[in-house]
Amino acid sequence: MIIHWTNPTPTDHYALVTTSANTYDFLANSSGSFALDDEGLENVTYLLQQAGLTWRPEAVASGSMTERGFYAVNLGGLSSVDNLVVPESARHLLVTSSVGSVLTGLDGGWDGRRLSVINRNGSAGLDVTLANENANSVDENRFFTGPSGLTLPPGRGVELIYHGGDELWYPCGGL
Repeated sequence: MIIHWTNPTPTDHYALVTTSANTYDFLANSSGSFALDDEGLENVTYLLQQAGLTWRPEAVASGSMTERGFYAVNLGGLSSVDNLVVPESARHLLVTSSVGSVLTGLDGGWDGRRLSVINRNGSAGLDVTLANENANSVDENRFFTGPSGLTLPPGRGVELIYHGGDELWYPCGGL
């Protein structure tokens, strides 16, 4: 699982959590991502609750990378995903989910980066929508898709290009 988190707490130091593999420092007014198995997620959540801290993961998704630049991510039952982290080597993002999903932003953009987003769901109604400049994602991860967003029905996709000056993902072609 990939865990994306945001800590809006205005304190100097939020929490330091150690799992079997890594140590994570949840600093004030920060965000990030890391990978955990199911047991690790339960342990981190428990430790933060025991410390009396509020922790709200923005998205829990499992992903896998292929040699040819395909990054497959399963959003499960999440209806909205903020700041989805896409590996630098990914050229194609293959999205599946058990419900229709809204992506509010992608983390990992740089000036001129091209990334195709493909809805791999097989059933009608399981659309993937790229929300237009949604405030749930940080400014530099947002899409500029027009007022109603861009909806990808199952089996359809779009190519995006990241504009570093605007700090936005723009659609530049359909698949």
